[in-house]
Amino acid sequence: MRLPPVHCPLPPAHSVLGLLLLSLLAGCGVMEEVSRNNLHPDREYTVVPEDLGLAYEPFDVAVPGALLRGWFFRSPNAPGTLLVCGGNSSNMQLLLPIARAAVNAGFNAALFDYRGFGVSGGEPDVEAIVPDTVAVLEAVRARPGAGKVALYGISLGSVAAVGAAHERPELVDAIVVEALFSPYEQLKKEMGGVAAFLGRALVFPGAWSVESYVAELPQPMLLVHGDRDGILPIEDSLPIYEELAESAAPRWLWVPEEAGHAPGVAARYGPEYDALVTRFLERWLTGIESPWFAARWEGGEVRLAPDKTPELPVPVQISVIAADGTPRVARAWYDPARPAPVPLPLDAPPAFVSAVVVPGPVERDGDGWVRTGRYVRSYAAWRTFDEGLEESLMKPFRAWKIPHGQDEILERELRERWKREGRDGDAREFLERNGILRDATPEGRKRQEAARAACAAADGELRRLLAEDVHPDVRPRYASTARRIWECLDALGGLDDVTRARRLRLFELDLLPPVPEARLEFGDASWRLGAGPFDVPGLRDRLAAADPSHAPAAAEWRDRAAARRRFLQEWLARNAVTK
Repeated sequence: MRLPPVHCPLPPAHSVLGLLLLSLLAGCGVMEEVSRNNLHPDREYTVVPEDLGLAYEPFDVAVPGALLRGWFFRSPNAPGTLLVCGGNSSNMQLLLPIARAAVNAGFNAALFDYRGFGVSGGEPDVEAIVPDTVAVLEAVRARPGAGKVALYGISLGSVAAVGAAHERPELVDAIVVEALFSPYEQLKKEMGGVAAFLGRALVFPGAWSVESYVAELPQPMLLVHGDRDGILPIEDSLPIYEELAESAAPRWLWVPEEAGHAPGVAARYGPEYDALVTRFLERWLTGIESPWFAARWEGGEVRLAPDKTPELPVPVQISVIAADGTPRVARAWYDPARPAPVPLPLDAPPAFVSAVVVPGPVERDGDGWVRTGRYVRSYAAWRTFDEGLEESLMKPFRAWKIPHGQDEILERELRERWKREGRDGDAREFLERNGILRDATPEGRKRQEAARAACAAADGELRRLLAEDVHPDVRPRYASTARRIWECLDALGGLDDVTRARRLRLFELDLLPPVPEARLEFGDASWRLGAGPFDVPGLRDRLAAADPSHAPAAAEWRDRAAARRRFLQEWLARNAVTK
C-alpha cells in the first residue's frame, strides 16, 4: 500500500517548541522526531524503469548506517549528467519521467533513494538528506562518461541539492531547484525568531541554513517556484531571494503562473518545463549559446540585457519577487532591433528580478503573449472543467444526496423498530405513502431532477472537450473527471446496464492509457502512478457483467494483473536493500 503524499516542511509549532526545550534540558533526539514527522518514504514500487523503456545501470553507495541505491541512465555521447534529488515522500519511481526527459534531450540522468526510502537501506533521517546527496554526487561524478554534473532538486530535494553544492562545489556545474525554501525560515514562521535561532544553532544541520550560503554558490542556478504553491509559498522564501540578488554567479527565476507545489509545475506545463530545463543544461553543460537575460528594475521599468543577442524578437517572462515577497509576472517581447524597457510599476524596489525566454509556442497578444502549446492548452481546459464541477455538478448532487441519505436513515430506523416489535411490512412503502420521505416530496423530486440535469450537462461538456485536440498526456486526466460524473449519474438511477457498459467502454478504452503499467505522470498531488486509482481488471469485470462478450477480455486482464503483481514482487526482491 502506497502511503499518501504528505508535504510538511516542519512539524507542528507546539511539537517543535516542546522538542527544542527538551533538547536543551535533557539532550533528547530532536531530529529523530523531525524525521518521523516530515519524511514519508515509500518502499513500494508500482512503476519501474523497464516500464518506460529505460535502460539503467544500478549502483550502490555505502554511507555510515546505510547502503544507498540508485540508477544511472546513459544517453549516447552525453556531455553531462543530471542528478535528481526527490522530495520528502515516495521514491525514485516518481522521478522517472525526469530521467526520461533528460535522456531524450541527450544527457545522462541519475536517480537515487535517500536512506530509508524506496530500495535503499537504513532508516529515514532528516540529518542524512544532504550527506546522502553528497555521497551520491561523488559516486556519480566518478562514473565513466558522467561528464559535467547538474543537480536538480525538488521541494525538500532543493535543500539537498544546494546543500550538496555548498559542501562539494567543485563537483557541481549547474543547479536547478523547484520550490527552494529555508527550513530555518519555516521554523521562524511557526515559532518566532528565538525558537528558530535555537533550532538553527543547536539542532538543525548547517546545510539547512540555505539563506546563509546560497548567494555564494559559484554555479549558475535556475529557480522555479509556482505562484500558487500552498505548501511552501514563495513569499516564505523572501530571505533567500534577497540573498540571491547579491550573487556574483548567474541566477534565473521562472514563476510559472497558476502552478502549485511540486510537482504541480510539471503537471501544468509538462513539455514546456522540460524544454526550459533542457535549454539551461545545454547552456551550462554543453556550451550551446542561447539568449539568457540579465534583468534590472529601475523606476517602474525592467531593463533587459541578453548575454547573446537573438536574431528575431523573442517572448520573455519577467518574474519579480516584490519587497514583501509576493511574486509578480510580466509578459513582454524583446526586440533586438528596438530594445525597450518593460513597464512594471511597484511600490518599492523588488527583492529579486529575473527574465527567461518563454519555453514553448506562443503568439502575440498586444505587447505581451499567450501560450498556444497543445499540452498547456489541453491541461488548462481540463483543469478548468474539473474544478468547475464542484459548483456545476457536485453542489446540486449533494443538495439531492444529503436528504436522500437522511431518508435512508429514517427507513432503516423504522425497519429496525418494527423488527424489534415483531411487525411485518415495507418500511419505505409506509413512509412514501404517508409523505414522510423528503426525497419523495415534490421538493425532493425537484432536487433530484436538478442533479440529473447537472450530470447530463457535465457529461455533454465532457464529450465536447474530448472531441477537441486533447494532448495524449492530458487525456488520461479526464478519466477521473469522467468517473465523478458517471458515479453521480449511477447514484441518481440515470444509467441502465446497456448505457453503463457503453460508458465504461468509453472510460476504459479512450481515456485510460493502452498500457497503464507504464503510465507515470510527474504531475499534481495525486501522483498518477501506473493506472492511478483505476482498477482496470475491475472495470473489465463490470463490462463483462453487462455484456458477456467482454468476459474473455476480463479474464485476460485478471491474469495480466496477477502477472504484474508477481513481476513487481520479484523486481523488488532483486533490487531492494534488505537492511
